[in-house]
Amino acid sequence: MVDKASINFMISYHIKTSGPLFKQKNLTKDLIEEALQETADWAQNRLRNRTPVKTGRLKAGWYVAPGKTSIRLDNPVNYSTFVERRVGMVAKTTPEVRQHLNQTLLNKTNKLK
Repeated sequence: MVDKASINFMISYHIKTSGPLFKQKNLTKDLIEEALQETADWAQNRLRNRTPVKTGRLKAGWYVAPGKTSIRLDNPVNYSTFVERRVGMVAKTTPEVRQHLNQTLLNKTNKLK
């Protein structure tokens, strides 16, 4: 039997980069890292703005971090999955994050020309 008090719920998503832009050898590592960092900051603000507030724990719990080729969205607050099912903070934000990352990379690569 599982003790209900020991069950821990958490939201964790990875938004991976893909497409021909990331396969080109002429793009610098710094350019991609910079775009991922900018997009991660934007995503964290977007998620916090979409998070309903009762005590402020869920809103303050968002941790968004860029990796080498992805952005990680985490919220370790134990009721985050239940609120996500009702409100869809991550579900609404994920496609916007992909679009924002693509636009940021496009702007940065256009500046290289």
